[in-house]
Amino acid sequence: MESLNKLIINSCFFGKDNCFKCTLNSNKECYLHWGIKKDNKYAWIKAKFGLAEIGLIVRVLNGRKNTASFFHSFNDKKAQFWINNKDEFVFFRAKANTLDISKSLNEGEQEVLAVLLRDVIVRMNS
Repeated sequence: MESLNKLIINSCFFGKDNCFKCTLNSNKECYLHWGIKKDNKYAWIKAKFGLAEIGLIVRVLNGRKNTASFFHSFNDKKAQFWINNKDEFVFFRAKANTLDISKSLNEGEQEVLAVLLRDVIVRMNS
């Protein structure tokens, strides 16, 4: 029997009514999720990110780059993503269809995400 696709990394960064999530599954696929709470439940934008994209995000988190942006299209679903480093915050924004979700990360959250994403890069290559 084939094993289920398990989550190896599942880390969430919650705000008052939003969430940013990073996952890595046993198939070595990294997904970033942007969520916004509406009517007591979350609406999500989710996309699979590749190694080069993850590397660019780490550069923004480490302050070596001010911004990164991506456009994804999958099965007629289109989404845009922006990561911006401003002052002491990094802003993650996703826009798809009628959803436009933004989540800021403070310095501690940025460090945690950078470490997780570096681990994702290693695991995706092993």
